[in-house]
Amino acid sequence: MDGGNSVAIKGSTFSKSTGDAGGDKKGVASGTIEAEAKFISASPTVKFEGKGVCRLSDQMTMNKANTMCLGGAQNPSVSVTEDQEGTYTVDLYLSYSDGEPVQGATYTLKDQSGAVFEGTLDNNGKASVGGVAPGEFAIEYGEDSRDFMPNVPTKTNPNFNPSANAQLIIEETKKGEVGFWENAWTRMSGAASWIWGVILGDFNDDASVEQIIANTALTMIPVVDQAADVRDLSANIMTLLTEEERDKPENWLALSLTLVGCVPTFGSAVKGTCKVALKGGKGTSKDTLLAVLRGMGKGDPEKFLRTLDWVDYAKQTSQIVSDVLKPCIEVATELASYANRMGADELGAYFLKLADEVKIIDKMVPDKLKEAMGEFDDLFARILGKGEKTYPAKVKHNTGESAQSGKNSAKANEDKNKADYVCKLCGKNKKSKLHPCKARLGSRKK
Repeated sequence: MDGGNSVAIKGSTFSKSTGDAGGDKKGVASGTIEAEAKFISASPTVKFEGKGVCRLSDQMTMNKANTMCLGGAQNPSVSVTEDQEGTYTVDLYLSYSDGEPVQGATYTLKDQSGAVFEGTLDNNGKASVGGVAPGEFAIEYGEDSRDFMPNVPTKTNPNFNPSANAQLIIEETKKGEVGFWENAWTRMSGAASWIWGVILGDFNDDASVEQIIANTALTMIPVVDQAADVRDLSANIMTLLTEEERDKPENWLALSLTLVGCVPTFGSAVKGTCKVALKGGKGTSKDTLLAVLRGMGKGDPEKFLRTLDWVDYAKQTSQIVSDVLKPCIEVATELASYANRMGADELGAYFLKLADEVKIIDKMVPDKLKEAMGEFDDLFARILGKGEKTYPAKVKHNTGESAQSGKNSAKANEDKNKADYVCKLCGKNKKSKLHPCKARLGSRKK
């Protein structure tokens, strides 16, 4: 540079110049764009690439040497501007808490300049977004595009035996002990205090009347998650054995909630969301409800809940409980017959009364469960119909993460209710391999 001006070396030429068109050095037609200009003097001491550097004051010829320029090149000073920073590519990745990618989810990225980029993650939960301006950006994700499937489908009951008759169920309940009715009827102080035998051989001897129902359920239900579910079902049925309790809608709702968990494949997931919806009522957050379902499976949770066929669930659950109630009636009738043959008329009358009450429940089940499932349908419709925003991914804003980092990794918004994994019977984690009740469920003595 020479005083803020650009420099050249001796012999440098310019393809165009302004000079004297006539060539007589009198300035005729001065200012006309003409032919090349060339430096003819340079610095004797400062060299560049072996040649003298031309300065502002060095002489040059113009218009193919037809015009002399004694004052040298008259160029404006070079202006230097700050380098402009380019754009960046940001690699996106979205996964569940267990590391499995969220597939086919949409994304919307807004950069610092306000530009918006939209697209879809691939089956590996990834996408690359180019042209993102430097600085912080905001990103939002949509739902996994797959149909919802639970992480752990409702398990097959290893004790399921649809061909079991009343006598077999009774024998299974006895478990080789002295006939519990033979041993217990003499100790009765009224039917309510009658003591039953052992349900699976490793329950205590003071189990209640509920155990005959539980044993029947354990035999007749094709799928069941935990031993506690069988206990809940038998408790629900026991509650409904009186007319007063059968008149309370909440008791039928409780029965329906238990039975939903016994529906193949999706039972546990649906039961989990039903529990959340019932607990919060119509005030339940839509975002919370969907997060709970994401914690139990993979896929689009909202689509799954919106397409649930509650009428079909009513039919399935009615059949499940009827398959338990009818054998209970047969068992009670068989026990009444046996008690009468023993001369235990009081005990025989108790069993017949029990059979009659169970028949009433069985008759009421289809309509009552249809009503209960209708309540679930209405409740879910209210929650899912809310206009509130949902967040399929846990995206933290204002974290300082910028396009310059070149990546954004996020986790699906999952709500894993730890209480759901605690067994009501033993207080242990249901998912643990050491869960004792799980062992009981599959270890009926032969």
